[in-house]
Amino acid sequence: MKKIIAVSFLVVFIFLGAISLVDAITVGPVKLQLNANPGQTIEGTMFLKNDDNTAVTFYPSIETFTEKNGEKVFIKVPNDLESWIKVPSSVKLPAGGSTNISFSITVPKNASPGGHFAIVWWSTTPPSSSSNHQVSIVTRAGILVYLNVSGNTIEEASFNLNGPIFAFGLPLNFNIHFENNGNVFLMPQGNLEIKNILGNSVDNLPFNQGGAIILPKTSQDFTLNWQDKGGFYFGPYQAVLNATYGQNSKTATVSHWFFLISWNSLIVIIILIILIFILPVLIRRYNKWIIEKSRNHS
Repeated sequence: MKKIIAVSFLVVFIFLGAISLVDAITVGPVKLQLNANPGQTIEGTMFLKNDDNTAVTFYPSIETFTEKNGEKVFIKVPNDLESWIKVPSSVKLPAGGSTNISFSITVPKNASPGGHFAIVWWSTTPPSSSSNHQVSIVTRAGILVYLNVSGNTIEEASFNLNGPIFAFGLPLNFNIHFENNGNVFLMPQGNLEIKNILGNSVDNLPFNQGGAIILPKTSQDFTLNWQDKGGFYFGPYQAVLNATYGQNSKTATVSHWFFLISWNSLIVIIILIILIFILPVLIRRYNKWIIEKSRNHS
């Protein structure tokens, strides 16, 4: 029983420790989008804050990454961005303290043109420290670095827009598949405009409002949700995506036609059908019944 109690206290202690360290560090910005020439050195700053109630020393580590199916995958690429970034070996901050950290990126003269990607981690544990004999709780937060190296850069992309063909009522979901076919990172943005059969705009939905970045030779799906704003919808509609991407703001337009009947319009249609087609028949039958009944009584 004593062993059980001791283990329980240990679990609770570790759990409380994990909670206290979850928000122990804040870094910024979330991502850096940079451009450089081969042989150039660029400089900047990162923000680091100690959210703990005690003094903490933070240590950096840098990893190169790519993406597969929208998920970041960390890889080792020799002589790439991971080794070009220089930051202080450690930063000690008092409780609640913050600072701006200088960094530099030196791009080799023979660097390949296009996109290079890494994440700068700031952790409470030195990267080289490891132990096989104890459980340690490590807090870390990262800053994404997207670097485009000039040269023979290619900005090519494709868009696909999919949605319902026939729908009763809202909301409706539209899927935008974006594929980056070039060698630099791209951040497509724009809006999805909903038009009626007369070409009048009914609604506008922002596309990639969060600023997602798509790496070269990868793709990502975006879902836009069209909500009901109390309108009367009936008939053919067109969803038109107007998007831009790349440093030169290339444009792309894709569209999708669909037929929409909202529930309020459906009720009106049913009432009209009754008034135009069914009610006259009922009236004629009633009149015929009245006439036959009067004849039978005469």
